[in-house]
Amino acid sequence: MFDNKGEAFYSIILFSLFALILIIIIVVTAVLHYNRRKKYLLEKNRMELQFQHILLQTQMEIQEQTFKTISQEIHDNIGQMLSLAKMNLSKFEMDRENSDEAVLSAKNLVSHAVSSLRDLSKTLNTETIASIGLLKSIDLELQLVEKTAGIKTAIEIKGGQQRLEPQKELIVFRIVQESLHNSIKHASPKHLNVQANFVDMVLQLSICDDGAGFDYSAISGQGSGLRNMQSRSKLIGAVWNIESSPGNGTKIILTIPIPIGTKLQHDNNSIG
Repeated sequence: MFDNKGEAFYSIILFSLFALILIIIIVVTAVLHYNRRKKYLLEKNRMELQFQHILLQTQMEIQEQTFKTISQEIHDNIGQMLSLAKMNLSKFEMDRENSDEAVLSAKNLVSHAVSSLRDLSKTLNTETIASIGLLKSIDLELQLVEKTAGIKTAIEIKGGQQRLEPQKELIVFRIVQESLHNSIKHASPKHLNVQANFVDMVLQLSICDDGAGFDYSAISGQGSGLRNMQSRSKLIGAVWNIESSPGNGTKIILTIPIPIGTKLQHDNNSIG
């Protein structure tokens, strides 16, 4: 009888210990899960704040670069056309007998100036990129580069055009814009080309120039512009790579995942 009571007593003790250990394991697991969840939410919040900061910085940089381009375009191109139109109208006042040619020339010059101003107006703010899309915005940027810098440009598109999230398109556009203007500033190229390839839910963008090129390994970690492009690419889940060597130009490759469920782009803003 005492043996049965002893066994029952030890069974109760063992069961209690097992239950206590189980409760401890559950509590520890719950605490670890809570801490992991809390850490995840804090990291997510930090990433969202960083993304919004980069987005705002990108908007400001695009506007700053656009205003510089507009200023140069107005001074070098539109201003000259309007000055020539003014000269032709002055000829009209002095020689009315031979006025037809002067008036026609002035009319054509003013028409070209108005057309150029319309093109420039499309790049005045970052909302344009969300409206007309990434590729059309890049195409307009290339046209401005060709007008202001005298460099031959081209854009080539393969595959079915698809849109990214507006915020991502803005950041990608800034990366492309920065790549183009780095080439103009440092490489003195004769040609600048952008290639967009849509395949397997990925957009691969390549920005190529035939300029001076450089040894990337020698300056890796030094160029703030290149670091900015890398960090922004990482922020939107894209992969950034560069290929360059002295005398062989530079190629920047941006590989951007396209979200599942994104529809093909079939609108008037499609190009190619």
